[in-house]
Amino acid sequence: MHPNLLSFGPLRQIASSFEAIERGRAATPAKQLRERTLAGVRAVGNGCVPLLARKLCGASERQASWAFFLLGALGGDRVLREVRARLRDPQLPDERKALLLALLGELGAEIPDDVVLADPDRLAQASVRELMASLETEADYTQAAELIVAQVPVVDLPAFVEELTRDAGEPAVKLLEALLAQGELPRELSPRLTRLRKELKAPAPQPATARASATPPPAESRIRCHTVVAAPRRPTRPRRRRPPSPGLDL
Repeated sequence: MHPNLLSFGPLRQIASSFEAIERGRAATPAKQLRERTLAGVRAVGNGCVPLLARKLCGASERQASWAFFLLGALGGDRVLREVRARLRDPQLPDERKALLLALLGELGAEIPDDVVLADPDRLAQASVRELMASLETEADYTQAAELIVAQVPVVDLPAFVEELTRDAGEPAVKLLEALLAQGELPRELSPRLTRLRKELKAPAPQPATARASATPPPAESRIRCHTVVAAPRRPTRPRRRRPPSPGLDL
């Protein structure tokens, strides 16, 4: 049998998993769907990269989040080439390029110098705001602190943290505390962050407002995305991935 025919079944199953993700529920148990889809990705290999890249760049947020996870699970040179090529596409919105940049960070790959962004300053500023707004649990703050330490060069860290925490109120205090708890911080930075922590005055809590996105990417991907985009660029370290759950208990 021709190799292309052997991979057609798994590729079709991968495509159908996006329909289940979009509906927010699946005919099969969520764990089974995840394991079956990952098995299909491994079976098809590089042949599923174009499909997954199209979903990441052009589908709904639910489907883009699922594609992000599957591309991260696949990895490899073919994925990196596809991501870097799409980062040079002037027609692709900056918001989707932010996901591509986050995927490079997820895979521990260097951010290329030829990324084409329509408005890099606006994207970075939006990512700073979204990062602070996305932090809800203690685990979120810890993960954000770990990513900041991993992403931001030491010389840029004080200025970056000051920008990140400006006018952020209580979330800024919590993030600074999480940063100060990081064992990887250079010794000379701790006093500077401590002073910044003391200077911040948390305002009274404001009423919660609805998020702009009804179906954001999962917390880990969202935090990583905003940190990678907002931070000064440098090669990143790969981290263990957790599967997203956009509408499904995956």
